[in-house]
Amino acid sequence: MQRYQLDFRTDASGAPQSFDVPDIATALVVADINLADGQASLRDGEKLVARLEKRHVGGSSYWHVS
Repeated sequence: MQRYQLDFRTDASGAPQSFDVPDIATALVVADINLADGQASLRDGEKLVARLEKRHVGGSSYWHVS
């Protein structure tokens, strides 16, 4: 079963955090729960799968995936 690693910091001075997640949908849920703002990276081993950035427009927020 393939697993991914989600890495992020909760703020600029925060310690790095890492979660083992089973899929990309779960990675987005975990990132949304743990990050009010900021960026995260999703990796498959050493390979970068995606960069996630939480963006805000008006009163709504969304994840930009690149």
